[in-house]
Amino acid sequence: MSRFFQTILPTLLDPASLKAMVSWPKFSFTSYQMVSSLAKQGLEPSTVLDVGANVGQFAVTAAKLFPKAKVYAFEPHPDCYTALTRNTRNLSNVATFRVAAGETAEEVPFHINTYSHSSSVLPLADSHLEAFPTANVKETIVVKMNTLDALTQELTLVAPVLLKIDVQGYESAVIRGGRRCLKQIDFVVLESSFKPLYQGELSFNDMLATMRDAGFRFDRPVGWLSNPATGEIIQMDCLFTQNGAPPAAP
Repeated sequence: MSRFFQTILPTLLDPASLKAMVSWPKFSFTSYQMVSSLAKQGLEPSTVLDVGANVGQFAVTAAKLFPKAKVYAFEPHPDCYTALTRNTRNLSNVATFRVAAGETAEEVPFHINTYSHSSSVLPLADSHLEAFPTANVKETIVVKMNTLDALTQELTLVAPVLLKIDVQGYESAVIRGGRRCLKQIDFVVLESSFKPLYQGELSFNDMLATMRDAGFRFDRPVGWLSNPATGEIIQMDCLFTQNGAPPAAP
């Protein structure tokens, strides 16, 4: 069964999603399907950390479907951040920050892609260019980066806490810079590639080891990305649960 019939069609047939399409400041099929699915599976976070928020697709969806949660959204891309603030300005439970998350506190090169979702601290790998030949770097700028530990030091993280990381291959650096913060995290949703799409990106197996060392177990996939030409699944969104916490009901 194609992804359209598994994800997009059910969303189109859902009256609640149709209302969201016309009333929310930003609507994303992918984010809606993921967050609504997590909600149906029993996740009900009081705090959401959206690292790599882009223009607010996930942040808006989380704010709407988890209205009692506080959402903190982090995005370094200047144009995307402008759109993020615009899309969330009327959502009282969302706070935004123009910064990248990583392993250190410094200024770093950031590669702006023609497809903003593909912008990253890391350069593109050949496998990315092969699967998505139109996603090319158009310029490189300098952005501020800080650790997740530092970025959340002054924030109130009310449990349960959901951390979503979508930073185009830089996920492991975010994890390494958040060892203290991760002790307060109950669930993590992050992207992981079977074939690295960025230079220096960890493979799925290495990411499993990284998350295990950080105190998390892999629960299940909650989304995926396929090569448009071949249909091969090259990346998936993974749900991790902190060891000792009960898993989210499937």
